[in-house]
Amino acid sequence: MSQQLEIMKGQLDDAKLTRSADLMLRFDALLSSPTSTRLRLAIESNKPILQKHGGKFSTDDLDSYLSIFDALNDLYQRGMINKDIFYNDYSYDIEKAYGNAEIQSYLKDIRKDESDFFSGFDNIAKEMKSYPKPATTP
Repeated sequence: MSQQLEIMKGQLDDAKLTRSADLMLRFDALLSSPTSTRLRLAIESNKPILQKHGGKFSTDDLDSYLSIFDALNDLYQRGMINKDIFYNDYSYDIEKAYGNAEIQSYLKDIRKDESDFFSGFDNIAKEMKSYPKPATTP
């Protein structure tokens, strides 16, 4: 009986990893769209983002980008995405976006009317910043 339980547990773990991989592939497709890719590159290179600041993106573009991370937070918090794989795939982009002064200013401004806009983005960014980093070997 114990051996059957171990086999079932292994099958369940495999199913969870498969679901996690499938969800991540779907989100990778969203993050690989031309607009998201250009936005990510602008964030990485500390270039202006929004058109009103000399950037190339509308507030809708930025909202769409942040919404992806907001939705990922929901899946991450529910354990639907493997945490280590999530960290490896998304932490850099999330942390760069969260640390961007223009994005923080934008969030502060839109939260004057709705205090919880993109709260999932904040949550996942804080989680990624505190996530145990893998040990490096010399």
